[in-house]
Amino acid sequence: MQFVRISEIQVEPSRFRKTIEEEPLQELMDSILEHGLLHPLVVRREGLKLISGERRLRAIDRLYSQGKTIRFGDAEVPQGCVPVLVVDRPELQVRALELEENLRRVDLPWQERVAAIAAIHEMKRAESEDWTLKDTADLISEMSGAKASVSTVRQAVILNRYL
Repeated sequence: MQFVRISEIQVEPSRFRKTIEEEPLQELMDSILEHGLLHPLVVRREGLKLISGERRLRAIDRLYSQGKTIRFGDAEVPQGCVPVLVVDRPELQVRALELEENLRRVDLPWQERVAAIAAIHEMKRAESEDWTLKDTADLISEMSGAKASVSTVRQAVILNRYL
């Protein structure tokens, strides 16, 4: 892993992703500010062509333009840079990796989703006795971009006891 200046990374116009929606990008920016960057971008050694992480790249670039600081792990990322993994792969393999990243996203199995919702609720309850099921539903809706109901959270908390 190394830090590379954003201006040195090439984003090919032939990439599969053509649209980056504003609201999910803003949510990613908020997440990066709160938790730091969790995964480095992946670039091809030849020309530093982006393989994966275009949304992260755009989010970080926008955060820098707002004067924000980025963290990756315990380290502060140098201004104007992003952490990257540099790989040597032929063009065909690069395109396959890009496609794989965009198509092979798998949602959590229901048991793991239930456990995650219950864990979030219990952690927040430990922080504040006033935390409610509705607060958890609102938080999950905000984090996932999909509406979560109080009923969903209640069911998850109950079901998790039996898993």
